Amino acid sequence: MYKIGVFLSFFLDELGLAQGVKVQSLRKRWREIFPAPLCEHTFPREIKEDRLLVIVNSHAWLNELMLLKENFLEKLIPYGIKDVAFKFGRIYKPKISNFKKQKDTTLSQEQRQWIYNVTSKLKDEEMRVLFKNLIEKHFIVMNEKLRGEKNEGF
Repeated sequence: MYKIGVFLSFFLDELGLAQGVKVQSLRKRWREIFPAPLCEHTFPREIKEDRLLVIVNSHAWLNELMLLKENFLEKLIPYGIKDVAFKFGRIYKPKISNFKKQKDTTLSQEQRQWIYNVTSKLKDEEMRVLFKNLIEKHFIVMNEKLRGEKNEGF
């Protein structure tokens, strides 16, 4: 029998979601890792092959961070980041979606039960909620794709 951590790690890697989970975790902790004013001018955009792309909303901050790249990276190494790149851009606040309304109507009882069985074994509440939402979103997208394919012939 495998531990849930092994299963979830495989599940995330297989679906290509591991980097997304890692960047989401960084976003939640960004203000702890980089206190103001730095956190107000930067945003972790994406991770590819353990390289974090950080959006910077000012050219002055961009230049400063390029000079201090090694110091910046030192704070990210504990999170599995091996390199960092900075890019000038606009920082958007995440929009609140209708995801909670959607999931109640688009998940089958069987899917909900499976998600509960998988995530209820996680001891860390934050990780449990994160994985639950991630898996639910995956099922919603897959269900919508299946419905779309079935309805194409009509």
